Amino acid sequence: MLPEKDPEAVCRMVAEKIRGHELHRHLSLNTENGRIIARVRRLGTSTMVFDTRRVNGGLEIRLQKQKIALAHRPFLREFEGRFCEVVRSMGGDVLES
Repeated sequence: MLPEKDPEAVCRMVAEKIRGHELHRHLSLNTENGRIIARVRRLGTSTMVFDTRRVNGGLEIRLQKQKIALAHRPFLREFEGRFCEVVRSMGGDVLES
């Protein structure tokens, strides 16, 4: 759970944390109906949808669904690991669906 309660603020914080990393040039983060949508665009498009829920004064993030481009599949675990690492560095965690 993240201490930040606003999904849009979480997107901004994650984007700031990965600035300067190769992933930053290919990743877009936005919110839609309270969900965080992460899209990687390079040699195809991969989309990961994270549900968010306010819990005990913070924000819970749970991977809900993903559609991974064929070219991205070898790098999926690396991306997931980096995204989770960034969220953990902000005091939170990403829960499995």
